[in-house]
Amino acid sequence: MTDEIRTPSWRQFANMSEEYDRFVWNTKGVDGFCSSHAWAVSAREAFLPDATPAIYRHEAGFVAFAAYETEEWGRLWTPLEPGWLLTSPLVGEDQAALAEPFLRATRSGGQSWRAVLLAGLADFRPFLQSTARALSGDCSIFRGVESHRRVASLEGGMDGFLSRRAPKFRANLRRAARACRAAGLVWRFYDAAMTADEAEALFERAMAVETRSWKGRTGQGVDAGPMNLFYRNMLRRLGPKGQARILIAESNGRDVGYLFGGLMGGVYRGFQFSFDADYRRLGLGNMLQGEMIERLCAEGAEAYDLGVAADYKARWAERLVTTSTLLIGRR
Repeated sequence: MTDEIRTPSWRQFANMSEEYDRFVWNTKGVDGFCSSHAWAVSAREAFLPDATPAIYRHEAGFVAFAAYETEEWGRLWTPLEPGWLLTSPLVGEDQAALAEPFLRATRSGGQSWRAVLLAGLADFRPFLQSTARALSGDCSIFRGVESHRRVASLEGGMDGFLSRRAPKFRANLRRAARACRAAGLVWRFYDAAMTADEAEALFERAMAVETRSWKGRTGQGVDAGPMNLFYRNMLRRLGPKGQARILIAESNGRDVGYLFGGLMGGVYRGFQFSFDADYRRLGLGNMLQGEMIERLCAEGAEAYDLGVAADYKARWAERLVTTSTLLIGRR
């Protein structure tokens, strides 16, 4: 690879997954899964369909933004995933080395910008130390919101996981297991490599359950809209690589619950789970999580990233992981 910066089209970038992910997994202090190519590209397709690429490859890594017009900031460069702000637009082993391609990118004639949003890094200091002087003349830098994720260790397998949970948690999980066995529920787990169409077919099964969940029945589900497209496209990318993990609960041959996510680098990232509201009494939400964890432990996964922090997730996870955002605005 040369150090010449080049700007691929969205179509070209969609075919650069292996090269991009090699840099991602060598980048310190980022959410690896949510900075991965599958997550970032699927998010851009779903949430920023009309944005233009501001993506530059360098021997030190990638500088990857989506550019679009905003009312507040004018021309904004944002991470490819603009919602949860978990995706780092700077990927490479040496953050300081990314300062040069970043500055060259922002000064290139082909792209204009009024503000740049950086996200997904635990520590921006190495990058800032290398760019502060160059930016100080005509830019202001603002510290933005923090993103928090809950992550559970799977060290010691299922026994180890349960040993780190409260007695009430373990009792509730045992109670749910008894109720699901008594109801004759069957668990279908899909972890082998599959075609993109096969992954989408499983996603459609999950979405049929979603429509009968409390979220689906109240119009808050992911069975439609940009979130649906995001997860659909991501599973289509993960399935052929053997990285998709999909669990479906059946009752008398009917799908009544689902949980899906992806496994990369020993870390499982949960995406969505839900169940038919008519089966709430079984504690199916807890059982879906417990059954998935048991299978992840069996294949040697190291951690379960439950995603954006929510109060209920604290019962499932020991660690709170924080990444930050910065906004660089032209004066």
